[in-house]
Amino acid sequence: MPFCHYGLAAFGHFVLDGLLQIYLNHRALTSGEAILVHWPFEEAWMSDLIAQLDLPRTARRVLRKDAALLETARLSSALAGHGVYFPAAYSLKFFDWLRERLVGTRTVPTSFKRLYIRRRAGGRRPVHDQDQLEGFLRGRGFEILDPHAESVSRQAQRIAGADLLLSSWGSGLALAPLLGGARRVLELTPETVTDVWFSRQAAVNGLRYTPIIHPSTDGSIRPNLPAIDQALGRLA
Repeated sequence: MPFCHYGLAAFGHFVLDGLLQIYLNHRALTSGEAILVHWPFEEAWMSDLIAQLDLPRTARRVLRKDAALLETARLSSALAGHGVYFPAAYSLKFFDWLRERLVGTRTVPTSFKRLYIRRRAGGRRPVHDQDQLEGFLRGRGFEILDPHAESVSRQAQRIAGADLLLSSWGSGLALAPLLGGARRVLELTPETVTDVWFSRQAAVNGLRYTPIIHPSTDGSIRPNLPAIDQALGRLA
């Protein structure tokens, strides 16, 4: 069974498609009826994350050479994007399953907590003036989560202990269904976005979701602090 999606720039697809695939086929993988095949992972966090999913060593096989040679191919993660783009009832049980493995029985704080998920500088769809944005958010009770400095399990634990998450459009919101409390999400959304994938995730997973639309020509975000402040004020 080919692992349906993974890639450095696609954390959301890795979680919402790839890990969902493992969840849906977990019994077959653990019983030996199926074997998950994939090429070597590009990043250590991918292997670390897979290792927490209770799969025996025999359930995976790493490919060492091409399985097919194509002269022309138009393939994208959308071919394996069912979990991202078309969530359904299975998503709820999937996140319960994922919570058990990444958060476990650890005590989850119940106090009000706000988290901002930092966007990597220099990546696609950057957030400009991010230092200024983070200073602004700290003054309004936010903690900063840097996904490139913390393990995925640690990120999951921090998100599970929060009840308000703010991030720019993209993979940063992939673990948002783990939120506790009021389960609110604010998204910094570039006006160039035509794919409202997270609105569907929010609807299925019972999240209170508010997009804050930002003018943009290239998908990047230059934070509109008054608009963000206004959105936060409406949550009070």
